[in-house]
Amino acid sequence: MKHDLLQLIKNSSSDNYSSQCIENIFSLYENVQYSHGIDSLIEIIYKWFNKNYNIKDFKSTFYNLEIDYNQVLFQKGNDFYLDNLTCKTFIIEVHYYKNLVIAINADNENDFAKIENDSIILSSMFFLLNPIIKDFIIQKELLQNSLKDHITGFYNRKYLDECLRNSQLANCNDKSTAFFMIEVDRFKSVIDEFDYEIGDKVLIELAKVIKSIIPPEATCIKLTGYEMLVLINNINEQRAYEIAKDIISKFANSEVLVNFYTGQTLKKTACVGISIYPEHSSSKVQVIKYADIALQEAKNIGRSTPLVYKKEIESSITLF
Repeated sequence: MKHDLLQLIKNSSSDNYSSQCIENIFSLYENVQYSHGIDSLIEIIYKWFNKNYNIKDFKSTFYNLEIDYNQVLFQKGNDFYLDNLTCKTFIIEVHYYKNLVIAINADNENDFAKIENDSIILSSMFFLLNPIIKDFIIQKELLQNSLKDHITGFYNRKYLDECLRNSQLANCNDKSTAFFMIEVDRFKSVIDEFDYEIGDKVLIELAKVIKSIIPPEATCIKLTGYEMLVLINNINEQRAYEIAKDIISKFANSEVLVNFYTGQTLKKTACVGISIYPEHSSSKVQVIKYADIALQEAKNIGRSTPLVYKKEIESSITLF
């Protein structure tokens, strides 16, 4: 690809088309350097394809082959299959098992023919952009890791604080959103009887149970040492209560391996407090507080208890 780029630069001195291509590529290169992150960078690339190749259907996906994970970073236009006859893909290797795939789908055969004819030019362009794309993806991963709990994989308290500060918590503006405050019953006894490693295993098991029941778009946050907050959009109180019961039931039947050699296992239970935004309050901070109040009252009632916040149970308990 480096050779192709150098050859294109060499040809630009005598060939008008090559000269125009070089101008377009370096114009794009200059623009992406002023982007604010990988998301805005990819949007700039999309606009470039739209302007130069009339591309309306565009998708960029990040793949982590090591853990079989993929995430769509940016998409415009209609969805399409990568094996479409008018689809062209470009793979940017970020790491030996991490790739960014940019896929474009032409409206017609003529537009696709132009893309195919310029395939060397486009490959040269991505060769030039590769270091910038790598840096932005690494920055994004570092930021995401700083906002994640390393035990459960859930977001951490820092993420919650950032979202509350920027009013971006779970995109729940003007939507009915259920807030679940979840805590393992008598978690401290696990630490006292065993150790922190077994305690972590219990939290990991609870996180697995939660993820297996809630919708994939739900937001999960680990707050304190053993308290978790889950947000689910577009849900009413009755459905929220059913989900809480499902989490409690499945977790109560789960086993955590304590001793590999003896086969000893441990079973624990959990309580769930529920509050609904904006039904209980238009303040998200207050709704979180209400979910915590409901949780504390559920724990007072007994193990494996789900409870929806009611004004009658309000106490002086505060989360913040």
